[in-house]
Amino acid sequence: MIRNFYFATLLFFCFLNAISQVNIGNGRGAGNLWVANHSEKTFNHLKTTKTFFAIPNICNKNELKEIIKSVWTFNDISFVTMDEIKSNKKKYISSDNMLIYLRDMDFTVKKGIETVGYFKKIIFLVSTYNNVKITTKGKIKSDFLDIAEIYLSNENDIVKPKDENDTYCLQLGLIKNYFQELNRRLTNSQNLKMNDGIVKKKKLGTLSEQTLYIPWAIKDDASTEEIEDHKKYISKTLKNYEHPYELISYDRLNEKIKDEEKFYYLNSTQFSKFKILSISNGKTGEIIYLNVESKYNINNSDMNKISKTISKNS
Repeated sequence: MIRNFYFATLLFFCFLNAISQVNIGNGRGAGNLWVANHSEKTFNHLKTTKTFFAIPNICNKNELKEIIKSVWTFNDISFVTMDEIKSNKKKYISSDNMLIYLRDMDFTVKKGIETVGYFKKIIFLVSTYNNVKITTKGKIKSDFLDIAEIYLSNENDIVKPKDENDTYCLQLGLIKNYFQELNRRLTNSQNLKMNDGIVKKKKLGTLSEQTLYIPWAIKDDASTEEIEDHKKYISKTLKNYEHPYELISYDRLNEKIKDEEKFYYLNSTQFSKFKILSISNGKTGEIIYLNVESKYNINNSDMNKISKTISKNS
């Protein structure tokens, strides 16, 4: 029983390993997936602001900067560092500004007083501040507003290289797609609440003939037994998906996105106890399918549901 649980967990993190998802709305806490809608008034105000993007300390920071510049049209954008923001808060903490920066947080899952698990939340946080005031002692008082969050994984979106610097490396094709979706929805004053789901029937119907790319990765040090179990898991998971598909490595997926090829790919993200599945357009970043369930591990029923939705709308 323990062995079977181990392999099921291992294979989940090898096949369709968690990658990014985007939430646009007022967050209800750092560990909470659910958000409240922004009002039209809020969107209209945000369009008058200036964005300051804090480039994180990553190995490919210059490429990230160029990618964000190429997709961001919502408002004027400048690039800074977190040290600059922290050393000059009076300049950056303002209702005239939007801030985008990377946060890395660890959470514990408790059942009563007992700790039953852990999960990491790595996000690009998009925020602004309302009712900013400077006290007589020179301190800043303000109301924080969570505008959007892009959830990342430290497995494939973000990889820590094995060197003394311990800096992040981002898979920038995936990051590009999610900032494209964020930029488009902010421009069109659209919230994106994961729990509402997305089913764009006409575009999903085209997958009856188009290839759906499914990212996967087997660990470099996987044993022969693990590889065979991995293959069986893939076969079982996809057995009722009745349309064209192709397994693709994360490196190749990111290159296809950066090369602006038009294709659709499947995402799976595990956030605490919630499984998030989505299908995105690799050229535009548009999400055409999104489903959230309180479950673990992608399985045959997930792919069967997607397959039937495609067939029904083809």
